[in-house]
Amino acid sequence: MDVRLAGETVWLTQRQMSELFETTPENVVMHLKNVFSDNELEEPATTKDCLVVRTEGKREVRRSIKHYAVYESDELFPLFANRTVQKSRPEYNDYMNWLGLSDLDHSVLDELSRTGGIRATDSLELFPCPEPTADRNYTVHFFARGIRYLHPENMRRALGMSSGERLFLMRDLQNQHDKKALLLRADQPVTLVGYVPRYYSAEFSELIRRDGGDDVVVNVERVNRSAPIQYLVLCTLTAPWPANFQPCSGAEFEALAS
Repeated sequence: MDVRLAGETVWLTQRQMSELFETTPENVVMHLKNVFSDNELEEPATTKDCLVVRTEGKREVRRSIKHYAVYESDELFPLFANRTVQKSRPEYNDYMNWLGLSDLDHSVLDELSRTGGIRATDSLELFPCPEPTADRNYTVHFFARGIRYLHPENMRRALGMSSGERLFLMRDLQNQHDKKALLLRADQPVTLVGYVPRYYSAEFSELIRRDGGDDVVVNVERVNRSAPIQYLVLCTLTAPWPANFQPCSGAEFEALAS
């Protein structure tokens, strides 16, 4: 993505912001109107018209296009704050339990790191880049994916799992949508119970390559039988942190703008 950099400020057009957040320009316009109408930002200070040369048909034309500043805030941006559940909601305590978090001792970033902030209206998802723990382990929490597509027998096995049960990773080599996909399987009986989130697949495979399969351990943390299906099976993966290991370093993690 080609962006306009002036000093320490990055300027993007509405179309570039729609590409960055994988949404439509119309959604960007709606969000910007809300930001300015709620006085979260002052429009004159964060927008400017820039002359852009582009090809339209067979002609090269110059047009003035409005650009918007990429900004920072001490508070969570509304784009992300709207992806959390308010404490006033009646299901809030159940929701915290589904996530394996304490309703008294957690941050909104902890919440978003478990849920991904997934909404039906866009494809934006958030997740933390792992850091070594105090005892030099790699530890991540994630919800099993793809459960809604399981055969009923597999679904019953997933619902019957217990906290602490070990799961095993399998490569789905002929997956038509993701060549790096990793399946989750239970043991005794051997049963497929979901997928690893795709942004972790390559990294988990690299951990197995470096540490060996026995040291990369996935356990069921919780089975939330009364929760929406996306929160059904909460898992934890733990492995020794390999020497010189750099998480989130693949091409798929490259910044869209800098």
